[in-house]
Formats: sequence, C-alpha cells, structure tokens
Amino acid sequence: MYSHSSNGKNAEQTIFHIEGDSDNPINRGSLCPKGAGLLDYVNSPHRLKYPEYRAPGSKEWQRISWEDAFTRIANLMKVDRDANFIKKNEKGETVNRWLTMGMMTSSAQANEGCFVTHKFGRSLGMIQLDNIARVCHAPTAASLAPTFGRGAMSNHWADIKNSDLVIIMGGNAAEAHPVGFGWVSEAMQYNKAKLIVVDPRFNRSAAVADYYAPLRSGTDIAFLLGISRYLIETNQINYEYVKAYTNAPFIVREDFEFNDGLFSGYNEETRVYNKESWFYELDEQGYAKVDPTLDIILMKI
Repeated sequence: MYSHSSNGKNAEQTIFHIEGDSDNPINRGSLCPKGAGLLDYVNSPHRLKYPEYRAPGSKEWQRISWEDAFTRIANLMKVDRDANFIKKNEKGETVNRWLTMGMMTSSAQANEGCFVTHKFGRSLGMIQLDNIARVCHAPTAASLAPTFGRGAMSNHWADIKNSDLVIIMGGNAAEAHPVGFGWVSEAMQYNKAKLIVVDPRFNRSAAVADYYAPLRSGTDIAFLLGISRYLIETNQINYEYVKAYTNAPFIVREDFEFNDGLFSGYNEETRVYNKESWFYELDEQGYAKVDPTLDIILMKI
C-alpha cells in the first residue's frame, strides 16, 4: 500500500497504489476483491465519513456530530434496557439479563478487542452476543472436524492445483475469491481438472466451467439428493467412508413419514411441525442405532 502521508502544506494525504506481495506463496502477488477495490473505496467522493440521521417519516438524511450519534444510541439502549431488564428469574435468583437486545460483532478483532467487546455486552446483561465467524463457520466446523479432524481449512490453498474435479455450489469464487480461484484455474490448465458450477445465476465462475448446472432457488437439497441417489444406484459410493464419517447408517424412527410434500408431525391448524418423529431410533444408552450394512439406504432407493 503506497500513500502520501506527509503533513506538508501542499501534500495531500491519500492512498494512490496497492499491490500484492509477489513472494507470498498463496496469492503470489494477486489481490482479493477488498484489496483490489480499496483505492476506489477510500477515494470515492461518495464515501460516508460522518454519522447521519433520518428522522421517522422523513426522506432526508442529516449530518450529525459523533457526540450526538453516541448520545442517541446510548439513550435508545438505556430506554430499552430500563423497560426490559430482568433482575431475578421465577425462582428469585439474580440473573441480571437484558433479553431484548442482541449484539453482532466483528470476526476480525484481536483477542483484546474480543475481550472488551464481550465484557461490554455482558456487563449490560446481554445474552445474545454473536459474531460473523460463528454464523458463517458453525455448520462447517460441525462437519469438517469429525470428517477431517479439524474444523477449519484442512489443507493448503495451493493443494487445489492437484485436484481433478472442482465443484462450486452456492458461491462465485472467480469473482468473490479470485486468489483461491487462481489455484482452480491452475488445476484446470495443468492437471486437466473439470470444473462444475451449480448456481441459479450464471456468474463468472460458471462462465469458465466445464459444466454449468442451473437450478431454481430453494432446490439445493433436492439436487444433492438426486446426485446421492445416482451415486448409490451406480455403486460409486465409498461405503467405508460413509459408514465411518456420516449419519447415513443411523436408523430413523419408525413413525417418520413423508407424504404429499409434508413430513410427519405437521399440524394443519397451527401450520407448525412437531419434529419429534424426525429423530433416530435410540439404544439403551441413548445412542443412535446404526445399520452398518446400509441396507436401509439401498431399500429406500
């Protein structure tokens, strides 16, 4: 990042050039979208630099001072906290909870920033404290950790170049993650890898794919189940892996049903599901019963 930072009378403090580190083994000098667009973002005449306020019912935004912004936010928080703060629960135990206010925090803070942010929310009685990283990666960690032994990325970015098949579903790596997609391009060029893109929208990743599979929004599970059925019917499943690392051999309860587009437990009056029948058959110790032969899956097919 190159910038003018002199305090000289005629010197303008501005960023004028950004480039990647050519010695970096991952990006090899290329930039992510944030880095590539930083010049335009920082120097844009439309960049918002000050707090603005729009009164209820108004169409206009008016600039206010930082002091006024902090004061208004603090006042609104205090009004809500005074009206909804819970000092004691039904048992008479002191809980000091503020359940009507939540806080979504940054996922890129250092430990010290996380500590201060967490202490701020908890000291006010907030329970609903969350961050972008957990929202994004909680499902992936639950799957990656038992499968590959680690909840985060399990191999190096450069390892993608050794792939012979790459599937992109629900993302647009060519545009959103060009650094990572560079390794996909290398796999396609030097390892003859095939690229499959599954997305309702024809995006930049689909534009360079060997196979583009458009689907309607909301049909992801149907699409994946169709692939699963095809792989099972054509005997292209690694059954040892499926038995050891997935819930495929778990036996679903006998009262679970799916008829006419509805699962069992649906209440037509309340239009709400009772999901009790969706669980597994349990043994005496409370663990899910399994069928190591996977005959149930084959019978369903």
